[in-house]
Amino acid sequence: MVYNSVQDIDVEKINSRIKDAIKEWGTQDDFFDDIPYSKQAFHKCVREKSMVSLSVLLEIAKKLDCDMGYLLCEYDEKRHIMADVKETTGLSSDVIDIILNMKDSFLKLSILNDLLKDDYFLAIINLLYMVDYHYEKGIELDKVEEKVESDYKNAETLEEREKFEKRYNDYRAEHKLHDANALANRYRLTVAFSRLLDKRYKALPDIDITDSESSWKQTNPKFKHPILF
Repeated sequence: MVYNSVQDIDVEKINSRIKDAIKEWGTQDDFFDDIPYSKQAFHKCVREKSMVSLSVLLEIAKKLDCDMGYLLCEYDEKRHIMADVKETTGLSSDVIDIILNMKDSFLKLSILNDLLKDDYFLAIINLLYMVDYHYEKGIELDKVEEKVESDYKNAETLEEREKFEKRYNDYRAEHKLHDANALANRYRLTVAFSRLLDKRYKALPDIDITDSESSWKQTNPKFKHPILF
């Protein structure tokens, strides 16, 4: 929210934001204990629908570790950068937090930068989307098939039964197609991930899995990578 005039300022909303933020931090007694402002003075502002001074607001923002703009309800994230990135990318606050917390680790950021530019990693993202899409479609069709099957059982005439039987078979065929696509894309995922590792760590020797409790060798024989798309 951008304030174009004093009349745009919603004091009640701002005081409510401050009160909620302090509640999330802890008790009001502890919060106002070491800043030059009292709990009673804040309660008076809330009652009289007036704002704390900017200097007090700055002290509150420092203690809450947030931007003043958040307390002023200009945006709903505690940091302006968080609000901008969220609006631009559509990423969740938790994910942006994870990325921002990587800033102290050059290696982590370097890996993330490399991955986001890698064709195989982008293929993995796309394949995950496709697997999810076909899987969700299969779940939707499960419900539709159950309904059509119920309609078939309750049909009173041969003509109705034939109609519901055809409809069920059509949905079932579509369901099988989505299942096949989900499985195919899941397989392509393993290939893309394997290629990503091969490309990134091509200097490493092959790993021979000898764990007796694993059935990897039996269920995953060595194979040549097929074309992804």
